Amino acid sequence: MFTCGITVIHGNRLLQYYYDASEAEAWMSEQELYMLGEERAKDEIGAQNFLKKHQALENAVVDYADVVRQLGERSRNLIADEHPERWDLLTKVDKINTETGPTK
Repeated sequence: MFTCGITVIHGNRLLQYYYDASEAEAWMSEQELYMLGEERAKDEIGAQNFLKKHQALENAVVDYADVVRQLGERSRNLIADEHPERWDLLTKVDKINTETGPTK
C-alpha cells in the first residue's frame, strides 16, 4: 500500500511537471513568433510604440525566466528522487534548455 502511494505521488508530480513544461514551451513559442513579425514603423510615433511593445515583451520574458528556473528545479528534484521516468524527463529538460537558452 505504501509503495503504491509513493508511485501515485511520483506520477502526479511528473504529470504536473509535463503540463507546466508544455505551457512554458507554448508561451515561449508564442513570444518567438511575435518577435519574428515583420512589423516596421513608418514614422517616429510608430517607432516609439513599437519600442514600447518590444520593451514590454522583453520584461515579460525576463519575468518568465523565473518560471523556467522553477521548472528546472522541479526537474532536478524529480531526477534526484530517481523517478522511474527520469530519462524521459532529462530529454524534456534538454529540449526546454535548448529552446530557452540561458536565462538571466
